[in-house]
Amino acid sequence: MHDPPDTTVTDQSYTLQTGAAAIEQIIADVLAERHSLRFTGYVLRLSKNPNPTTGKDPWRRFTHALLTAPDRGVDCRLTICNPRASGSMGRIDEASRHRLAASGWRLRSPPPAKILHAKTYLFGSGTVWIGSHNLTRVSWTENYETSIRTNHQTIYQKVHDWQTALWTKSNDPWQK
Repeated sequence: MHDPPDTTVTDQSYTLQTGAAAIEQIIADVLAERHSLRFTGYVLRLSKNPNPTTGKDPWRRFTHALLTAPDRGVDCRLTICNPRASGSMGRIDEASRHRLAASGWRLRSPPPAKILHAKTYLFGSGTVWIGSHNLTRVSWTENYETSIRTNHQTIYQKVHDWQTALWTKSNDPWQK
């Protein structure tokens, strides 16, 4: 049995992204962003060596793009599944959490009563990604995943409002 092909389907208002095309596009979007990144996710695991000059590994390049976004003046926020959510396998590993925070990302988790399973990636320039991609190498380079990338203003505003409400009721569960 053959794997489904990498796919890019474009309509007037959206692009369906799968496979290698998806990670290359989100890397380009992160690098082009000059305003804000608002990401929600279930799992996050960054590359241990994000130096993009040590190879063509797209996950290293994506990690580097995320970690350097605050250096460009981009306001970066991540709302990730609470590590104490009942039954949740969602998590951010400690090394990734420390590296994101040290680079200038602000991190929060919603209360542990519910599992945050959504994957939404909102760019201040008006682009939003909605799909199944977790923020992990396996999700973007090996799994069968799909995401819709759109600049549709109504969809963007709905995701923005949802993320803002989630951010507002979330906190930093790692604070001592």
